Amino acid sequence: MSKIEYRENPERAVYVTSDIDSNLVNRLLPQIIKLRLESNDPICLYIDSLGGNVAHMQRLIDLLKTPTQNGDVCKLITIAVGFAASAAADFLALGDYAIAYPDARVYYHGTRRSDDDLTLEKISTLEVELRETNERFALRLALRMFRRMVMLMITAQSESEDHDPNMLVHAAVTNTSEFFQRLKRNISPDQQQLISDALERQQKISQLMNLAAQALEGDPSPSMLQIEKELLKKIIDFEIPTDEKTDSVSQLHLDAIQDDFIQLRDFISGAYRDNVEELVSQRGHAFLSPPEFQEYERIDSSDEDEQKRFVLEKAGPKLDPLFYLVVSICRCLQKGEHPLSSTDAYWLGLVDEVIGSELPSLRTIDELSSTPTA
Repeated sequence: MSKIEYRENPERAVYVTSDIDSNLVNRLLPQIIKLRLESNDPICLYIDSLGGNVAHMQRLIDLLKTPTQNGDVCKLITIAVGFAASAAADFLALGDYAIAYPDARVYYHGTRRSDDDLTLEKISTLEVELRETNERFALRLALRMFRRMVMLMITAQSESEDHDPNMLVHAAVTNTSEFFQRLKRNISPDQQQLISDALERQQKISQLMNLAAQALEGDPSPSMLQIEKELLKKIIDFEIPTDEKTDSVSQLHLDAIQDDFIQLRDFISGAYRDNVEELVSQRGHAFLSPPEFQEYERIDSSDEDEQKRFVLEKAGPKLDPLFYLVVSICRCLQKGEHPLSSTDAYWLGLVDEVIGSELPSLRTIDELSSTPTA
């Protein structure tokens, strides 16, 4: 049985086939408003663009996801039909359901800005702004990628001969290293280093998080300043160990320290922590083991706060390593140049479905499960 939330519909569509700029926003504005108000069905966004300004991309997303006066919000189906680069690649991945045509190409690189009036002072400010923009986009992108990665992991786990259907999600998230080695084998050889770099980054972040937690043991309510000071000390010791044979702190050291600090600060107190709580509240039950789920069911159903606390306590530690890894992939995409095939984009969690392929998708699984049997 076909479901509209997974299907192309050119009758309810807008087309991004040029640079993402103010002219595009002005051209699409009346079309988006008309589609939002005439129906609650999904809006399709066809993409064949080299990218453009991220602020204008965000403006289009805000318009597409603006609720009606009745509070209804249309789902967004994004479809790469040709080239989706830079801001257009972000646009594609941020869809509620993202589709790629088989010959589509997805191109990622770090945030770019042009400024014809650079000064020494501006360079320093611009560097900080670009780092923080990259981090903000990586975290937002990770939320979309995370649910796609979990689906890929569950699919992989279900293909195991000895899987327990009642423990698919739990088993999948507790066996991430095996899955990501499989993921590495499925993407193009020239993109395999991306996974290796992300795995290395994830291990580093996990180590630093453990060190920071140890440093704050015994203080039940540390201030943000205390947290950041301890975090910075641990990062410095980690990046410049006492046994390192160096005479001075290099620019490479400083860059690594700054990168670590920005990411770990968000993990501890910023958008990341809010995102994990959102993920747990939406899907946390699925990450409980059978004994944990039985314990969860014994909690009074009217005590929603206790249910949420229990799920966060049990599922959070399982989610953290996986989400660190997904964020690390996003951060790696924001550095260097990454031309991806539609299949690469699928295995990296950037799209949900590649048209014409036999790769499993949420659409095929959901539609198959809802098809009446004779």
